[in-house]
Amino acid sequence: MRTRVAMVTTFNPGAAGPRYVAGHLNEHGHDVKFFHVKELRAVAIPTTDFEKHEALNRFSNDVQFIAIQHPGEVLYVPYPTAITDKEIQLFVDELKAYDPHIVGISMFSVTVNIARRLTKLIHEQIPGLPVIWGGIHCMVHPETCLEGLRPNPISGETNPLQVPDIVCVTEGEYPMTELMNRWDEFTAGNVPDVAGLWFVKGGEVTKFNKKPFEPNLDNYALPVYAQKEVLIDDDKVDNKFEDPKGFIQHHIYVFTERGCPYSCSFCIHSTINKMDEGYSRIRRRSVAHVMGEIEKRIEENDLKHFILHDEIFAIQKKWIMEFADEWEKRFTKHGITFTGYVHPIATDEEMVDRLFEVGMSRTGIAIQTGSVRTSKLMYDRPLHREKIIRMSEYVAKHKFDLVQVEVITDSAYELDEDRRDTLNLLLDMKPTFYVETFGLQTYSTSELANKKRLMEEVPWNERLFWNMLFHLTGNTYVTRDTIVGLSNDPHLRENPLLLEQLVIDLKAQYYRSLKGQLRYDDEKNLVTADKAAKEQYDPRKEAILEMRRRSQAYNGAEGSLEEENARRGVTNPVGQIGEGEFSGYRFKRLFKESIKKLLNR
Repeated sequence: MRTRVAMVTTFNPGAAGPRYVAGHLNEHGHDVKFFHVKELRAVAIPTTDFEKHEALNRFSNDVQFIAIQHPGEVLYVPYPTAITDKEIQLFVDELKAYDPHIVGISMFSVTVNIARRLTKLIHEQIPGLPVIWGGIHCMVHPETCLEGLRPNPISGETNPLQVPDIVCVTEGEYPMTELMNRWDEFTAGNVPDVAGLWFVKGGEVTKFNKKPFEPNLDNYALPVYAQKEVLIDDDKVDNKFEDPKGFIQHHIYVFTERGCPYSCSFCIHSTINKMDEGYSRIRRRSVAHVMGEIEKRIEENDLKHFILHDEIFAIQKKWIMEFADEWEKRFTKHGITFTGYVHPIATDEEMVDRLFEVGMSRTGIAIQTGSVRTSKLMYDRPLHREKIIRMSEYVAKHKFDLVQVEVITDSAYELDEDRRDTLNLLLDMKPTFYVETFGLQTYSTSELANKKRLMEEVPWNERLFWNMLFHLTGNTYVTRDTIVGLSNDPHLRENPLLLEQLVIDLKAQYYRSLKGQLRYDDEKNLVTADKAAKEQYDPRKEAILEMRRRSQAYNGAEGSLEEENARRGVTNPVGQIGEGEFSGYRFKRLFKESIKKLLNR
């Protein structure tokens, strides 16, 4: 029997899991259509728009997001816009038009409340249409998927309509396909004994034990993109994901592996790696299988650059070197490039050299923290400081388009000295790299949730202060002494918006220097996040302008930056402003003088 399966995503149209399941269902003759409820959006809110930040935090009960502090703004991913009544109706109408046999809702722990709302809606609006849940939350905390069958401990009420009819507690390719192949058996009122599925019927739950994960990932079908897909957002239905060479390109990722050898407490693998089910921490597709998918995406989706979205791509040297050889044979001459992350323990210099040679144009290093205490006691991860520094040296040999160093910030599990350890590590790493600061989100399903916080939350001014210092690292246009001096200034700690404005101005001047624009028209080019941020800075605008005017005098200053670049081994610093750039000692001293003078300190 050829069945119709409606796959529902929320705030994540590119979700890989349901796309792999859809590919497997297609191979076995079943039809799948995607219904994306809300798009995955990253929206930047000005740092000083406190009212909007507070409103988003109130909404975080429905969707947990990651806050990423950039100079002048906070980036929220996913940006949690409420599902409107009109969008709910459009969703129901689209489902009815497709007339599926079953609705599958792909979910994470951060969207479980939305999954409950949609499940209740489907049961009310389309009675008799079964709903199955799947995803990482169902694998690690399946019992919570049944909440609603039992009385609420506070109200004593039950809410069975929000409970799915079936829960998939393992990877979905095999059990979902077997269920649909035996659909006649299910609709006849029987409960098919499908390993890894829990069935809810009449308030009773029938559980079938899951099998070990499939060890050979080549046996899974390739994920499905741009076939039958609708997006429901902004109070309308959009078919833009059906264009194979259009918007869908932004949501295509390639995974060469599943799993992670580490069990960092903030990550879901801290839970998965403890599951006793014959689970192998790393399962990797064959190089040939990966190359087949790359070729398919080039032909069908016209991709020129691929994001290899593994937890750690550059691991298992034999596999990596075979991958590099095959990539060179098939894609290097056509200019096809890729992004892959390296690891200070698992990746060596030869691997970095070879990957860059064949087309790895972007890379990243996830250091998370420079604190030994935080790493070992809180994050359950090794910290090899010297190996991280050495990895930065391997990467700095090459002209990557982007080297991203990831740091977890805003952590209530860290002390001030831990943050300084992170700053010192970043300063010891060899530039050039870009620092991305991810605000810590503690998920209830992670091991970190079981650890004691050192404070309720990091104060706002502390968060901004350290984030801005981290953003100053990784470049060749601000000296170490300058950054250290700024980090020791108590006035900047109390008034981090001043430091944020400095970072904005320095980055703006740096980028303009690349275009040969070395000087400012102070009024015309005052850089602020937006009008609200500018108003926040207005009382101190003269201090900022004076600081910038004085900084112009450093163009041509002798010695300090060149000496530091030589010490750090930077032979070709990129984008220095003027001849000698900002002298660390002079800049720090005059910066403080300007601020003290103009703010009457």
